[in-house]
Amino acid sequence: TNFGERRVPMAKTEPAAPPVVEQSWYLWIVYYILEEHRGKINFFIVLPLSFAYDVVWGWRDWYYETFCTTPHLHEQRVLEVQSQVREWRVRKDAGEPVGKMCTDRKPFLTMGPATRTFKKECRKIKCSGLCDILKIDEERMTVTCEPLVNMGTMTRFLLPRGFALKIQIEMEDITIGGLVMGLGMETNSHRFGLIQETVQAFDVVLASGELAHCTRTNEHAELFGALAWSCGTLGFLVAVEVEIVKVRPYVRATYIPCFTAQEHCLEMKRLSLLPEGQTPQYLESTVYSKDRAVIQCINFCELTWSEWFFEVNPCNLW
Repeated sequence: TNFGERRVPMAKTEPAAPPVVEQSWYLWIVYYILEEHRGKINFFIVLPLSFAYDVVWGWRDWYYETFCTTPHLHEQRVLEVQSQVREWRVRKDAGEPVGKMCTDRKPFLTMGPATRTFKKECRKIKCSGLCDILKIDEERMTVTCEPLVNMGTMTRFLLPRGFALKIQIEMEDITIGGLVMGLGMETNSHRFGLIQETVQAFDVVLASGELAHCTRTNEHAELFGALAWSCGTLGFLVAVEVEIVKVRPYVRATYIPCFTAQEHCLEMKRLSLLPEGQTPQYLESTVYSKDRAVIQCINFCELTWSEWFFEVNPCNLW
């Protein structure tokens, strides 16, 4: 402060009271019903609706995968995406208030309970047709697909051929595009890393409308490294090539109980750091309390007829 100024203590003020939110009588009734009768609501309403939803979408997926796949039209779908992006770029350069771009995927299809409203103010680029598996290369052990192929479709395509994704996510509704541009991990990530570490190539439409084929070694290598965890902010993914592995019909599970948190952590670390060939092919644990956990070590195996009759857990046969 300047010389000659006099400091005056600030007057103490009471914190402002929070605003009063008036709630109508019917909201209180809804809250009461949801709180006091949640079990009945889940059993008699939510479960039947969820079952009906799964049945309808299951038939829808079967019909599409059986009669409607058109991988030969992939280039045409990519050109349509490029055309829409270039139109947006021309209008934006002309000074029109066009907003940001986003995909036309419905917000309720995202994996999360939050309500996504940002798309209302965005220019929606039609990408909903990008949902086909394009090709499988058994020599290079890769599969190339469009971004809206979900894990259910991928499993139904690969498993009869004796393959699975190197990082095979167990939730059927998650799309390959969301995983490779976001985050995906599984019980064999201690061997192969996250799912983006199994990606061989991205095909991305940039904001200029250019189609960029990105690999670890070509001229788009820097973009390749930035796409993981970008959540679609750097461009529109139109195809991705990911690694696959051979699988067998049966696995053998070994269970290791742990009775302290330290024992659990040390054993998980020891098992995950074993060299390839000794570490379990799949490794996970179930924690029951602060001090009790069970580690599951899973490895593919071959079965004899006697083992099939007496050792196979029947819970997974259906």
